[in-house]
Amino acid sequence: MPVVDGISAGIRMAEAVAGLQSGAHRAGAFAPPPTKDRKGLSGNLDAALSARQANAGASQPA
Repeated sequence: MPVVDGISAGIRMAEAVAGLQSGAHRAGAFAPPPTKDRKGLSGNLDAALSARQANAGASQPA
C-alpha cells in the first residue's frame, strides 16, 4: 500500500495552482463580493474604507 506524504502533496498542489497563472477572478464563485452600504460609521472611517476598497480594486492585475 503506497503512503502519501501530506506535506509534499500539499506543496505540489500549491505549485500546480500557482503554475496556472489564472489572474484575478472577476466573476463566479471566486469573484470579490459586491460592495455593501455602510451605515452608522464616522466620516473618517467611511472615507478610509472607501479609499481602501478603491485601492484594492485598482491594484488587481489584469
